[in-house]
Amino acid sequence: MRKTQYENMRDSTLWDLFLKGDMTALSVLYKEHYNLLINFGMKYCPEIEFVKDCIQDTFVKICSSSRLSPIAYVRSYLLTALKNTISDRLSGSRLVDDLDEHFFELYIDDSGLEELFRDDDESLRLSRRLVEAYGNLRGNQRMA
Repeated sequence: MRKTQYENMRDSTLWDLFLKGDMTALSVLYKEHYNLLINFGMKYCPEIEFVKDCIQDTFVKICSSSRLSPIAYVRSYLLTALKNTISDRLSGSRLVDDLDEHFFELYIDDSGLEELFRDDDESLRLSRRLVEAYGNLRGNQRMA
């Protein structure tokens, strides 16, 4: 198969090819998602070299794992795997307690909303409803 044929394939197809031993398919997935993984990782840790190392570690783990199975959402899998790698490495160095608890919290108090929507009661009401709805989401829903 030529490389251009790989680049037109869906992620799940590339993943299935990788599971059958095709390392070129994994290489294409790596290249397609690298920038996304960098940006995602930088939200957890601002040190780009650390994030790059974590991406490499994630793909090394994927390559060496014997428990992989077909998946429909490869992008989500890679993001979760990278988050876990970053979390493991950071918790090992005791830099953070728990990424999920600290990263995806949104704090907006009523006075800030009132100041922002001083002349627009409807927008203020909608903003309050939005903040309330956000507060009712579970952690993984907030992250999504």
